[in-house]
Amino acid sequence: MNAPANLPEHTAAARQRAQRHDGWTPDRQRFFLEAIAEGQTVDAAARLVGMSAASAYAFRRRAPATTFAVGWSGANLLARERLAAMLFARAVEGQVETLTRPDGSTIARHKYDNRLAATMLARLDRQAEAPECGAALEAARLVAQEFDAFLDVLERNEGPARTGLFLGTRAASDADLAPIVSLARADRYCRTGVALAGEVDTTDLDIVDRAQWTAERWQRAEAAGLLVLGRKPADETATGSQLPQLHDDAGEEEEDDWGPEPRVFWDGGEWRTNFPPPEDYWGFEDGVFGSPDYSRSLTEEELKAHRAMEEGAPEEEREADARQRDLYFGFIQEEPAPAGAGAEPAAPALALPPPGSAQDDDGLAEFEQFIAEMDRVLDSG
Repeated sequence: MNAPANLPEHTAAARQRAQRHDGWTPDRQRFFLEAIAEGQTVDAAARLVGMSAASAYAFRRRAPATTFAVGWSGANLLARERLAAMLFARAVEGQVETLTRPDGSTIARHKYDNRLAATMLARLDRQAEAPECGAALEAARLVAQEFDAFLDVLERNEGPARTGLFLGTRAASDADLAPIVSLARADRYCRTGVALAGEVDTTDLDIVDRAQWTAERWQRAEAAGLLVLGRKPADETATGSQLPQLHDDAGEEEEDDWGPEPRVFWDGGEWRTNFPPPEDYWGFEDGVFGSPDYSRSLTEEELKAHRAMEEGAPEEEREADARQRDLYFGFIQEEPAPAGAGAEPAAPALALPPPGSAQDDDGLAEFEQFIAEMDRVLDSG
């Protein structure tokens, strides 16, 4: 079995070279506990790893097998679920028993007597739900909650001290938060191979070279608590917001861009309007005129006039638009304007009376009278 990637090379090599004289290597211990957790008996689990049940019990009692013993207790708690499911199936479906008579004939019958299995299940339930449990059972519970992470500790063969550290860092959790903590640790284990932030390998995580980090390194840095995502700035006024400010009148501006709402509109399969009804109106009204949601159907005269407007623009406008279309696409060339046609008409020359004429004398007299009047006004002021 390959060594986990987060172990130093010398530790992984030492673990692979480790051989026990009793045959219970870390790999065999792991496979044995996995079989127990899946509901196998001790005899069946021992046969799967090429050992005997007697050697398993003997190894469990030894001091170097403390980790193995604690893991065995946790595996028994996990096996309780499989036994409960099996007993439920037997209780509903029953089990077939074949009886052989003295004459050699056989009969088959369903039997629903599961008293022995029910007694075993009740014993495990009392053990798991006991309000006052000893330290050994509490350790088994912790192992059962993070069984995969514990099997990694067992496989690394790092001794009872590492097992004590594994249990000690988890025993201080609040009982009410135990399910949430267990899920969080399971998520970290799936992403990094360890259950606690302190167990994440950070030897190759140099903050200075974070621009060269791979996605796997960023994941380990986050799991180890080296990253703080979305930290709120200390002074929001100094940094300023990077998002555009939203104004309450944004919706009004957008509505103004579309222009005013039409007074005649299509709704419910007919043309309707919110104009006030005529005095002799006998159509269908929705609401009372003056309310925001008022509308009514059009009269026959209004409908005819609206259809006439909807048929199209007058012929003169249609011809002008058609000419603009042809000019735009280059189908026709714009005719040059005749000479002098675009020039503004010259302002008419001011007709002045010839000097010395009677008309000239009258104008001069009026001007002198105006000047004298202005002088009199200024002197009086």
